[in-house]
Amino acid sequence: QQQTRRRVERLMNEMLEEYEQGAYYYQEVLRIKREIPSLDVRNERLFMGLLVYTGMRPEEVMGLRWEDVHLGKQYAEIKRAVTYPKKNQPVIKGTKTKKSVRTVILPKALVEILTPCAESEGFICGGEQPWTWAVMDNIKRRAYKKLRIKGFSNYDFRSTFGTQLKESGLSSAIVADLMGHADTRMVETVYARTRHEGVMKQLEAVEAINSGITADL
Repeated sequence: QQQTRRRVERLMNEMLEEYEQGAYYYQEVLRIKREIPSLDVRNERLFMGLLVYTGMRPEEVMGLRWEDVHLGKQYAEIKRAVTYPKKNQPVIKGTKTKKSVRTVILPKALVEILTPCAESEGFICGGEQPWTWAVMDNIKRRAYKKLRIKGFSNYDFRSTFGTQLKESGLSSAIVADLMGHADTRMVETVYARTRHEGVMKQLEAVEAINSGITADL
């Protein structure tokens, strides 16, 4: 019972954390993606590329190591997360079991960002050790300023990724797998289902339903 209660509390905390965030508009996301390669600082390109293109949790981005990235096959394995309970020194938390390791797809555009910076080992956002909170925050702030991102947090890119997956027509189960959720409750509760863009993608289906009206008049 205690384990079940803790699991429910963790799920609710995740839902509240992501629910408070919003999804970027499609054109704004495209603009940001186009401008990431032009960032003049290597760490800014790496951090923003992983954040925007994968839908990874920010703590998963911070925990990703080069050994877990397979650029040629376009995927990475999430084996750990990095948190900052005191907003300073990083705390590294590995997955409990091998089954907890999940796969994240790396789109071609992200592979092109990562490849020139690839190393044989070490944290992508760090080296032997992950960045401290202060370093991470400074890199994020500078990148956000250059990309003209205002009023949004790191988690907004995850919410946007999940929302776009849903709007593309994928089932809740597949979206949950891609996002790393244990079940579909988060997908069905949190990610936007009624954005203007998502609704308008169904225009063709609605027209098909009504296609015979004019002919019958």
